[in-house]
Amino acid sequence: MGMQTLAEVREGAVVTIEDLSATDAVLRRRLYDMGVTEGARVKMCRRLPFGGPLMIECDELCIGLRRCDAPKIAVRPS
Repeated sequence: MGMQTLAEVREGAVVTIEDLSATDAVLRRRLYDMGVTEGARVKMCRRLPFGGPLMIECDELCIGLRRCDAPKIAVRPS
């Protein structure tokens, strides 16, 4: 079984961030600044319609993430 990405996570699920190395340096830095690092637990709050952003929650902070960035973030179930 291949590694799951954030793009595949259903609403309400809690996952642990495994790998951010496929993201570009700017995005990775912004995620690190908001506490989204390898080992962090995040909850998929909403998947907005019509190609809108994914809303994730990390340490009670709600973060909007572009759908094109989600497949670059490897996760595992918590």
